[in-house]
Amino acid sequence: MTLSTNTFKLTPYFATEETKSASTILVVEDLEAPVNRLVTGILYVSAAMTNIQGDIDAGGAPRQNATNLKGILSSAGYKRKIRDTVQMIFDVPMHVNRRGVLLQGNLDAALAKAPDSQATTKLKDFVFKQRATLAKAKVKDEAVSSKDDDSKKTEKKEKAEKGEDWSEVVKACFQYFFDDRTFGRLFTDPVNEGSTGPVQISHFLSLHPIEIIEMAVACTAVANWKEKEEKHSTIGRVSVVNYGLYEGTLVCNPFHAAHTGFSWNDLNKILNVIPLLWDITQSSSRTGVAHERMTLFVHDSPTGSMSLADCKKLAHPINANPSAPDMPRQSTDDYEFKSLEELNEGLNPGVKVAII
Repeated sequence: MTLSTNTFKLTPYFATEETKSASTILVVEDLEAPVNRLVTGILYVSAAMTNIQGDIDAGGAPRQNATNLKGILSSAGYKRKIRDTVQMIFDVPMHVNRRGVLLQGNLDAALAKAPDSQATTKLKDFVFKQRATLAKAKVKDEAVSSKDDDSKKTEKKEKAEKGEDWSEVVKACFQYFFDDRTFGRLFTDPVNEGSTGPVQISHFLSLHPIEIIEMAVACTAVANWKEKEEKHSTIGRVSVVNYGLYEGTLVCNPFHAAHTGFSWNDLNKILNVIPLLWDITQSSSRTGVAHERMTLFVHDSPTGSMSLADCKKLAHPINANPSAPDMPRQSTDDYEFKSLEELNEGLNPGVKVAII
């Protein structure tokens, strides 16, 4: 990934003619600074002859809303893809790894559960160095105007002296783990602190009802040699979505970014991997999922100049088959996405748009 000094680049990997013209939509003086303005994105993912996400309660069949038969992709599943892809491409530490949670709330618990883990050892050194730096620094207490403030400060000081102040560990987790400062973290006992992450991703819902195709498959693999000698085979079932175009949203909240330290560089990593998620994390049961488009809105203020609902309406694709509004669609050709010029015409002042 290549970033110029003062420019926030969006598409170094996969630039198209449209994205090239809008790849530089914002000048950022310090790319390591926390994101200081609202960023919203409308995401579109297609699924064709594949199981985009299995429902455990339905025997692994594709998730579907029973009330309107539209397909569902959970936000947790999409965030899992972001974690995996960012970790593979940029080699950054993740708190919640695919093989389990590295930290269950605090440093001591992590070291007890994984004493030989290279990642936890690095984090231990990181935290201890930070604590040593803080201990050497001479901080003068500012005068407070009320007895309540004095009592809170005294209580905090007592906890710190007893080793019960976990603020450095929480802060270190935000600095060390990419997903902590991105999606937030709930720290359990004894930390007992929760922080909402700046990047929040919605559940995805298909724009039209989906058709689920059931297929029977024969499996010749056996559990033991006796079954093999008897030439047993197992009949299983596979469920796939014929076609569906799924819509979801991404919001980067600058107020939470200031708390966790989520930077423009962190955001750029996410924007760069989003089009690659489904190719890099592909499996045999999920070969027909593709990123179709992300319409990105960058606002000029922390509170934004367009609501998420208005951004969603503007980015929403046009139905190319209006004669059957409630029927399942067969391919992405049944939708028409708006051009960059059309999107710009519908923007409020103080908002810039890019297509990824």
